[in-house]
Amino acid sequence: QGPIVSVSGSDNRYLISLGFAAQPGPGEFTAGLMEPQKLAEMTREQFSEMIRRNTVVASVLDSATKAAWQADPSHGRGTVSVTSVAPTEASGTFSLTLDPTPGTPASAPITLTGRFMMKF
Repeated sequence: QGPIVSVSGSDNRYLISLGFAAQPGPGEFTAGLMEPQKLAEMTREQFSEMIRRNTVVASVLDSATKAAWQADPSHGRGTVSVTSVAPTEASGTFSLTLDPTPGTPASAPITLTGRFMMKF
């Protein structure tokens, strides 16, 4: 088990949050379900590693319309790539497609892409 990395931000309309359970060092973390045939071809070690890295949770809320979108291990798809980790900072990129959250006015997926650098 690794630490949880969580980042959020907002403006006058949107609230965005992104989190994942980090493993030591650089790596890729995913959201969404994997294709069943790919799961069937995995070794036990590959499956365990995939489970450790399928930890991305992201959400977007539109405060004006109350529409919301989500990505997690069973919704949406995409990746967070941690490319550099140092004792006081980490950086990387993200590309996620979030599905509409049921019960909200959201009707189509949205895509978030970008880069991050965190100091801690």
